Amino acid sequence: MYCSCADGYDVYDVWHKFVPSVTTEYTISLCNSSFDTTLSLFDNQGVEIDCNDDSCGAQSKINIILTGGQEYYIRIAGYDGDVGYYLLNINRLLQEPLNDLCPNATEVYLDTSYYGTTVGATGTAVSGCSINDRLDVWHSFVPSQTGYHTVSLCGSSFDTTLAVYDGCYGAKLACNDNMCDVQSETVAWFAAEQTYLIRIAGKGNKTGDYVINISERFTQPANDQCDSSIEVFEDVTYTGSTFGALGDTGSSCGYNFDFYDVWHEFNPTQTKDYLISLCGSDFDTTLSVYDGCEGTELTCSDDSCGSQSSLVISLSQGQTYLIRIAGYDGDMGNYSLIVTESVPAPINDECQNSIPLQLNEPYTGSTESATGIAVSTCGEDDSLDVWFSYTPPESGNYEIDLCDSQFDTTLSVYDGCGGTEIACNDDYCQEKSKVSLYLETGITYLIRVAGYRNAIGSYTIVVTTDCLFVPEPVDPYPNNLSYATELSPVLAWNSGSAILQNTTASQIMLKGIYGTDDRQDEYEIMNAQLKAVGDSTVALIPVYDLTNNGDGTYSIPSTTLADYYLANYGRPLCSDEPFIDQPTPAVCTGFLIAPDMVATTGHCVSDSVDCSDIAYVFGFTMTNASTPVVTFDESEIYYCAGIVARVQTPDSDWALIRLDREVINHAPLDTRRAGKIDDNENLAVIGHTLGLPRKYADNAWVQDNLQLEHFSANLDTYMGNSGSPVINMDSYEVEGLLFAGNQDFVADIDCDRSAQCPDSGCPDWEKVTRVTEFSDMIPVFDVYLGTSPDDMLLISADSPRPWCNTDTLECGINYFWQVIAKSNCTEMAGPVWIFSTIPAGDHDHDCDVDLSDYAALASAWMNDDCEIANNYCDGKDIDKLGSVDIDDLAIFLTSWMENINP
Repeated sequence: MYCSCADGYDVYDVWHKFVPSVTTEYTISLCNSSFDTTLSLFDNQGVEIDCNDDSCGAQSKINIILTGGQEYYIRIAGYDGDVGYYLLNINRLLQEPLNDLCPNATEVYLDTSYYGTTVGATGTAVSGCSINDRLDVWHSFVPSQTGYHTVSLCGSSFDTTLAVYDGCYGAKLACNDNMCDVQSETVAWFAAEQTYLIRIAGKGNKTGDYVINISERFTQPANDQCDSSIEVFEDVTYTGSTFGALGDTGSSCGYNFDFYDVWHEFNPTQTKDYLISLCGSDFDTTLSVYDGCEGTELTCSDDSCGSQSSLVISLSQGQTYLIRIAGYDGDMGNYSLIVTESVPAPINDECQNSIPLQLNEPYTGSTESATGIAVSTCGEDDSLDVWFSYTPPESGNYEIDLCDSQFDTTLSVYDGCGGTEIACNDDYCQEKSKVSLYLETGITYLIRVAGYRNAIGSYTIVVTTDCLFVPEPVDPYPNNLSYATELSPVLAWNSGSAILQNTTASQIMLKGIYGTDDRQDEYEIMNAQLKAVGDSTVALIPVYDLTNNGDGTYSIPSTTLADYYLANYGRPLCSDEPFIDQPTPAVCTGFLIAPDMVATTGHCVSDSVDCSDIAYVFGFTMTNASTPVVTFDESEIYYCAGIVARVQTPDSDWALIRLDREVINHAPLDTRRAGKIDDNENLAVIGHTLGLPRKYADNAWVQDNLQLEHFSANLDTYMGNSGSPVINMDSYEVEGLLFAGNQDFVADIDCDRSAQCPDSGCPDWEKVTRVTEFSDMIPVFDVYLGTSPDDMLLISADSPRPWCNTDTLECGINYFWQVIAKSNCTEMAGPVWIFSTIPAGDHDHDCDVDLSDYAALASAWMNDDCEIANNYCDGKDIDKLGSVDIDDLAIFLTSWMENINP
């Protein structure tokens, strides 16, 4: 193809499509291109409608009026076969619209969208249904049939006004300001073959692009007018439609945008409270009740059950009431109306009957039949309320959430019944409410749930917090009041002693391939410290992939990587790809950060349902080159008890998972608590690459360390490594977790193989969320030790493990120690515990039990004032029960005999 203005010499062409937003004049330009261009324009039927060769030097330009919403095709070529770089610009000419004056009105047609603009419009008059709408344009319309028509500007880009006239400077037939949000729509009666003029302007002299549509509305519902209302009866469902309704003024809860209405009447047989409901309708309804046609609006409801409406009202026997049904913002549809007796008021209808809420435990209820007279500061007519109370266990930041409710809620918090409002929210999550505020422990707060414009409906309320509360440390080891403790004891608490007995890891006191493939299996790792870190990683495996063997063990699928890849991607992996014969059931990786908490990526556990569908499995490894572990004792398999916290953004992706029980077979890992890793630091990553048994990959380095939330490194990782701990090889601390990277595989003729990148990147590297993004939420412990309860020194700080080593202690001393548990917003100090390195009865502290010690014991015989303040009578109260008695003598004699006959 070639253009008509090039004499058939512009063969080499490219194409662009353009859909103008409005009908006006446009400039299509190739000026400043690098070669001798030709430019032609075609309509959507392939007909050339304009062409230009040279307009700005040897380049091309077209000025043309285009119709808004229509497709046009732009052909760019080079005269006489010339080629080069082009610069295409399309600009709308800023000038008065073609239909700026009524005599120049542009005709529009039934059921055909017309796109136009008021930018550049002039004018002097106003419509009368708004203010300052002087800048106008005009259209004409000739109906083919007599009847009601809808004229609509819904979907326009600015705050419009709309008026219909029987001619230029004629009588105004209809006018509207706001119908569909801030755009306009009106219904007018038109006679066939008559010409009507339509005026479009902007409120407050705003200008912009608009779209106008005209449609017929010939058939109205039988109950379109109040005086033709249809009677309904209690407990009988009536179905109807507002399609074709003409409407009149709107209701108070529809912001007067709900013009298109139908009517019903109801004659109560008893005086009582009634529930009038449109729940189950298929459009966004409004519902209002009047004491008569053209009477007083008694009540109104917008959103009570989703976007549908329901209300409770007390009605009197013998009185006729009118029920008006409309659609918010001009919406129309099919409705279902029922009138029933209302249920009793909720038990928490009054503040003094508030229901106590528990942290993280949702409560579901309804405001149907709720009463009230007060309103909140953020609501409007939200007097129908129910009440809750909450007493926080710790001071911190809390969220009170109504986002899963079914109506337009308001939410407010008070410092007591009849007290001061301290927080309020109307719309946080669409029409639902949520507040975030700081609450102090020990104070009971009152929470008020209501409906905007007296909407009623079912709600779900829940109190959550980003605070991680830690319990008081318990279960000391050595046991409290124990004696003859070894001189270099490990101090443990909570589950620490159990973990020490069950894991060797406790002895550590501490995507694509870059360069060579550094991945190794478990049996190949000789670095004991790195292997201990790996012992605390978990494979995330779908619960449905676990097979219960009925003997306390579970098995996982043995589908190989080769088979999995072919089934999911339709291409085979190359036969020399590593690990293709190993099983691949894992979907992600995680690692233990507390005895009952695992860290992984947010995209691996998108919500609580996703989390509960995953098992967290320790020990998925290769025992040798051909033997994977595919059967696990149930003690190595854990499940999700909840998501503690979760973030998923392009720069930070992590989740903390609460397990269903404490892990006592593996040790929590040390993590960086502050600052960031050094540039070029040596790294390793451990995880279930491609869902395979645990792999280790070192020989990687920090490559980009500038981002706040993450850093980048040349780690040999793939899908399945998401959530893998990235280890600092100097400290063996976790620096972050892997969450994104480059392409894993590339095609190699008839098979796929690992994408090979240089260590300098492709050009990017694998992304690692910094562990400091969530490290303050990991429970940690400080441990203090000393020879006096008033003079203990910090010997271990910010350890995630419930134990710590001590230096070599002195023989013959009573030692006092205390553990303080800490989280992101709370601390909990445990009791002061005591143990002795003194052999029982060694009262002169020479680490020997002899006659001199017996004499010291005798000097305090039957003293019953022994306590921690006097060091239990300087140690003579050996069992530390408060007195020196026969029990202490028995312990002394046993120790003496052991000393004589070692």
